[in-house]
Amino acid sequence: MKRFSDYYNVNNFLSFTETENFTRSGIYYIRYGDLYFTGGGNHRTCQAKFSNLTYIKTDLIEYIFDVKMFDIFNFLIEENLMPIIKEGGHGRYYRFSSWKIYMNSKEYYFQSFEAIEKFVKYYKDYSPSFLNNIVAKLSKQEILFLYNEQKDYAHLKSTIILHKLNNRK
Repeated sequence: MKRFSDYYNVNNFLSFTETENFTRSGIYYIRYGDLYFTGGGNHRTCQAKFSNLTYIKTDLIEYIFDVKMFDIFNFLIEENLMPIIKEGGHGRYYRFSSWKIYMNSKEYYFQSFEAIEKFVKYYKDYSPSFLNNIVAKLSKQEILFLYNEQKDYAHLKSTIILHKLNNRK
């Protein structure tokens, strides 16, 4: 290692951190809440740490946990609706991602988080009463499987009631 000491030293590394090659060389960090992770450039991060650098100029990707989306996803699981969210790439799920649920052996697609949120509101409002049960069993199910936040979900009432009847705990 002695033969490289003239080239690989703190001063040369410090001057390298000021160049554009350092920031474009794949070094970046990920922030999730109060935690930070090295996304790329582990070796350069160690070098910076042992060179006593207080900061380096690089990219930071911040992930924010969407509690509301998580709660709705868990509610749909509890209600046995088997939700599936279309992945936005690299394991990320966005509010504009489409959703799919299964209700009474049929697939229903929702074009965004706002659409599924509206569906959950309707789902919670309908309860299986004696009269609702009879109406739901006798009514014809409308064949419409794609929803967005502008659609009226009132025609799903009998489908929701039948699903709740079939999945009583």
